[in-house]
Amino acid sequence: MDISRLVTNNTEWTENELKFLALNREREDIDFILGYCAHILADIRNNIYNLYSFRLAHRQELASGPASVFYKEASAINLLLYQTHPERNAIWELLKQSQCVDLYGVADSLDMEKMKASILYDQFSSTETSDLSINKCVTMKDITDFIANESEYIREQLLSVRWS
Repeated sequence: MDISRLVTNNTEWTENELKFLALNREREDIDFILGYCAHILADIRNNIYNLYSFRLAHRQELASGPASVFYKEASAINLLLYQTHPERNAIWELLKQSQCVDLYGVADSLDMEKMKASILYDQFSSTETSDLSINKCVTMKDITDFIANESEYIREQLLSVRWS
């Protein structure tokens, strides 16, 4: 089975993201830029360490479509992590008050406003507790280990950009 459609050049994507950060480090909205870059880097690391392994382990199931099982199970864990986070109300308010900006043709503020609304009023609005016992591929330990390990890597990458 050809899985080349499932592969991206993660090194190139990482380098491009860090170049983007370096070019935009003087912007007034640097907090937003840093958050955006951290999010993209987290997606790249997820692609490398979670999705790639998942795709290799589940080639047969994926032959007919996207990695929807992975996304469904990971989303359930993300929701539970948010629901149980002690600072969830503060996080909610910060996101609600945040101002989306245009990123020079990379992403525009209208698209970001739609994503923000989706996060606030769709993705994380459920009050039902996720039942992780039905997960077959992604565990809470997988996600918490990923967060612990990769957050430090992402921090180091962001700090590697020249700030002077």
